[in-house]
Amino acid sequence: MTENPTDLEPITPDMFLKDIDEVGTPDLDMIESKNLDKRLRYRANLREQLLRRFRNEYLGQLKMQLPKLKSKEIMLDEIVLIGSDNKKRCDWPLARVIELLPGKDGRTRLVRLKTQSGVLLRPIQRLYPLEVVDHQQIVEGKLPPVMPIKHDNCLEDTKSSLVKVQQHEKRLSRYGRVIKVPDRLMF
Repeated sequence: MTENPTDLEPITPDMFLKDIDEVGTPDLDMIESKNLDKRLRYRANLREQLLRRFRNEYLGQLKMQLPKLKSKEIMLDEIVLIGSDNKKRCDWPLARVIELLPGKDGRTRLVRLKTQSGVLLRPIQRLYPLEVVDHQQIVEGKLPPVMPIKHDNCLEDTKSSLVKVQQHEKRLSRYGRVIKVPDRLMF
């Protein structure tokens, strides 16, 4: 995502493939068809590799949520993917939740979403939240507090574990050989 929280256009690898638009025309005498074909093949190959990596690395790691299991509640201003049966997962549009609409039982059943192309209403069954942490939550301190680690007991624990290892001097393997403990700290 871009730094602007209202912008719903994600930064994609394709943006890095596009050439910078320049004012003026290039010198046509200097450009040969071989160079153009070579550049076109390179960009097509790079686009294919980026799409393959995106599908394998990011979309492959997203969790499949079963409908019977309770999932995380969708919150306001959360970034979600809008699921569709007739599109591939990597082609699903991104949206930001702008309103939660409760059902008769008081639970959220319908959500108003802002996409790049407009505002939509979708049921929560078709929404897949991204594992993206909102920067405003970090600044405002809405994240759970981090538990402090006590360092004064760490040294005592390692000393006691060393004493336990040294007490078991003669151990035998199942074939009758003596097991020698290495001379290093084991954590």
